[in-house]
Amino acid sequence: AVLPVSVVVTVPCPSLAPYPGCTRTVTGVTPGAFDYAGPVVTSVYPQSDVAVSGLSTVTVLGRNFGFSENSPRVTVGETGCRASMWLSDSSVACATPKGSGRDKAVAVTVALGVGTRPASFSFRPPLKITGVMPSNGPAVGKTVVSILGKDFGVVDNSLKASVGGRACERTVW
Repeated sequence: AVLPVSVVVTVPCPSLAPYPGCTRTVTGVTPGAFDYAGPVVTSVYPQSDVAVSGLSTVTVLGRNFGFSENSPRVTVGETGCRASMWLSDSSVACATPKGSGRDKAVAVTVALGVGTRPASFSFRPPLKITGVMPSNGPAVGKTVVSILGKDFGVVDNSLKASVGGRACERTVW
């Protein structure tokens, strides 16, 4: 955006011979003297399948985020990140908010503008357990149990399992 520049200069009275009304203020406006390119979001990493929604960090890449720490504000969908951190003119970190759904827009707000990338982040759906095999075992434990379900992720996220509120000795994905 091309912005006008306003200049106000106050000329003080001479120190040796001041007189009433001698201070002068000169005001001027130069149209189109300053050009500012707003922030642009080019990508988000990772784009989906974060380990736990609300507890992960994503990096927003782009340009024109500022050349110094400028307290950026990042939103995923309509929700602000739990914390946003300026990393450089081309990257900002976001501690993701809790959320759900796919294809959320990610926006970065800095001093003079907002950059948005539509449909650039998806929350992992909640885990769904559909069955447990076997459904019972001896009270002494040591029974290998298979937990069936969906949306456990596409990579091993070191999930932890418990039975009756007690942690399993070992969990294998």
